[in-house]
Amino acid sequence: MKKIIAFALLCAPFISSANTGAFLIKHIQVEHGHVYMWGDGMQNPKNCDISGVVKLDKTKEGFDQMYSLALTAMASGKKIGFWASHCGATPWGGKNTNTAYAAYIKE
Repeated sequence: MKKIIAFALLCAPFISSANTGAFLIKHIQVEHGHVYMWGDGMQNPKNCDISGVVKLDKTKEGFDQMYSLALTAMASGKKIGFWASHCGATPWGGKNTNTAYAAYIKE
């Protein structure tokens, strides 16, 4: 049991560092089918080229659900957060940004 707890404590910084933190969506843009969202106070957990924006990749599992959750959060004025898996390509000059694989709404 001690080994499991020690392993979990060692992994915690890597797991928690993938979170954008909760933020209010200020702007949503759809380009080439991918969804990009900007918000104040968003963290850059993967240290991507572009900070303050998160990408929902149209080809990834959960895209529809995360997009729906984002629209709900924006319409209701709730904060949303994402877990990023990697830095994904954008159509803006070869730059990349955090790409989400999970989302949550926070009061």
